[in-house]
Amino acid sequence: MAAGLILAVMALFMAPMSVRELCTYLNRGDYVRDELQLEYFNPGSGGDSSAWLEGRIVSTQEPYRTDRMDVAGGLNRLQALSREHKLEGHRVPVWYLPKRGIWSTIDKLNEFRVRSPEEFAQGLPAGLIAANVVIAFASVLLIRRGAGYPKATPR
Repeated sequence: MAAGLILAVMALFMAPMSVRELCTYLNRGDYVRDELQLEYFNPGSGGDSSAWLEGRIVSTQEPYRTDRMDVAGGLNRLQALSREHKLEGHRVPVWYLPKRGIWSTIDKLNEFRVRSPEEFAQGLPAGLIAANVVIAFASVLLIRRGAGYPKATPR
């Protein structure tokens, strides 16, 4: 049972990456090159506060807020731009999925519609996604076994 619970926690931590990469892969042909114009960066203050940034997609003027610093070049780059007072109005290249519908609903739960060129070029990490599915399946089996399932049915 304990091994199943440990594997379940591992699968849960890997799930957001798996969903993000799978959604990107399914919509790969619909992404377009665009730019993210940065408007505000909050570096976080440590403790419970984490860094986040705000901006707009240039082509659609869609507002964009995220805690994923890799979209704009990483935390160090954003801190440098902020120190130099060059953040507001700075544009970074991104791949953008303009689709709406179910994809925007999934994006609200797990951001994938705006990707950095580096992330987009990596492609689908099929091995990591497969490993996550195997770990999740194994955790279910181990938890069920630890709980005494399946119980033998009398004939």
